[in-house]
Amino acid sequence: EVCFFILVCKNGDLCVWKICLPLPTRELEPERAKSAGENVGGSEMDSTLSGPQLMPVPTTGDVNVVGTADEVTEVLVMDMNGRRIVSFANTAKFGIADLASGIYIVRVTTRHDATSPERITYLRLIKK
Repeated sequence: EVCFFILVCKNGDLCVWKICLPLPTRELEPERAKSAGENVGGSEMDSTLSGPQLMPVPTTGDVNVVGTADEVTEVLVMDMNGRRIVSFANTAKFGIADLASGIYIVRVTTRHDATSPERITYLRLIKK
């Protein structure tokens, strides 16, 4: 995974955020890579990604969390400052039609079963 560290000063306090994104489980072979003009949705390229992804992006309304066999326990949509905008519990499909156009951070929490630890993934969402 690739992690980004964000330093934020708020009310005189220094806060550090760590956002990690999953890497593909293996590199794409040159003959399997798609050109920029081709649609990659539902293709073999999807199987090289590990962890949850959002579809479709960009979107104007409904969004689906795909790419994980685990149960989605929470979806939290935040603005670029990390402020909570809206959250959804126990669903892999959620709607953002009421949100303003822009870029949002989505925290997806998944769990394989009741005894397994939660996994948190941060994703970027673009609302048209």
